Amino acid sequence: MPRPAPDSRDRGRPSSWSAELDNLCGGVEDRVKRLVLLSAGNVEEQDWRFYPDYNDVAQVQDPGQAWNPLTVGAFTQRFQFDTQAYPGWRLIAQPGTLSPSSSTSVSWQSQWPNKPEIVLEGGNAARSPRNREVAPLD
Repeated sequence: MPRPAPDSRDRGRPSSWSAELDNLCGGVEDRVKRLVLLSAGNVEEQDWRFYPDYNDVAQVQDPGQAWNPLTVGAFTQRFQFDTQAYPGWRLIAQPGTLSPSSSTSVSWQSQWPNKPEIVLEGGNAARSPRNREVAPLD
């Protein structure tokens, strides 16, 4: 999967990169249609403690806004961690919900595509009682 750009300046609008991927997937120039999977982009670990509010503004990264490729985000089913090693800590995300590491298109205007289209296991973490530290779950 191509590595996404580290910014969110496009806010769902096409870029030259996403437009080229749309053309490639649709076979515009050579009539060969392609399946392309793109990463939605990751939320940095230091921002996981602001879950889920931060994920709503951590936008899918270029070229993930392309219409024709499938953009892959993350959910989590992970919930176990060593509560003796981390007393008072709690899960960041509940099983079956958005992973703390996943970006979204929640803040995009309605004319742009909803991204990501599919989600895979992306991990989870626990946060300290004062919400100053996070520890990824194994």
